[in-house]
Amino acid sequence: MFKHNATLLLSALLLAFAANLTLANDDNHYLAVVNDFIDALDTQRRVMLCLAKSCDNLALHKLFKVEEGIEVDVRDKPDFAETHEFETEKLDTAIKTSVRNMLALEPSCMDAAYVCPTPVVVEVPKYITDYTKALDTIISLRNCVTMNDIEKVIDIIGNSVDYVEKYDSHVGNVLQRIYPAAAYVAKEFKNICAEA
Repeated sequence: MFKHNATLLLSALLLAFAANLTLANDDNHYLAVVNDFIDALDTQRRVMLCLAKSCDNLALHKLFKVEEGIEVDVRDKPDFAETHEFETEKLDTAIKTSVRNMLALEPSCMDAAYVCPTPVVVEVPKYITDYTKALDTIISLRNCVTMNDIEKVIDIIGNSVDYVEKYDSHVGNVLQRIYPAAAYVAKEFKNICAEA
C-alpha cells in the first residue's frame, strides 16, 4: 500500500513540476514576444523621426502609405480565433514590415541619427508627435514589465490590436486612427509601473 501511495505521490509531484515548467516556459516566451515587440516599436519610432528629417519633403506623406499597410495587416483576420499572444506577434510582424518599407523610402535612416545635409524645413504634424510620444512612453517603461505582469501585458497589447481591428470608421489618417491604441498601451504600461 505504501509503495502504491508513494508512486502516486511521486507521479503527482512530477506532473506538478512539469506543469510549472510549462508555465515558466510560456512566461519566458511571452516575455521574449513583448521585448521583441517593444524593440520593433523603438525602431519604428526612430525611423519615423528620421524620415521627418529626410531630404525628401514628401517623406512624411509617403510614410502614410507605409503605415496604412500596417493597418491592413493588423486588420487581416486568419481562419482561426486569435489569441492576444498571436495578435501581439502579428502586430510585431506588421511593424517590422513597416520599418523595412520606411527604410526603402530613405535608406539613410538605417542610421537613426541621419539628418539631411541640405535641410528641408517640414513641420512635423502633431499627430506624428503624439504617436511617437506614446511609443516613447511604452519604450521607456519596458523595464516595468516583469514575469509577474507578462500575461497582463500580452492582454494589453492584444486589446490594442482588437481596437485597431474593430474601429476602422475613424476619420483622419492612419496615425490618427491607431493613436488611441498606442495611447491605451502607454497608459496601461504606466499603470503597471505604478503598481510595481
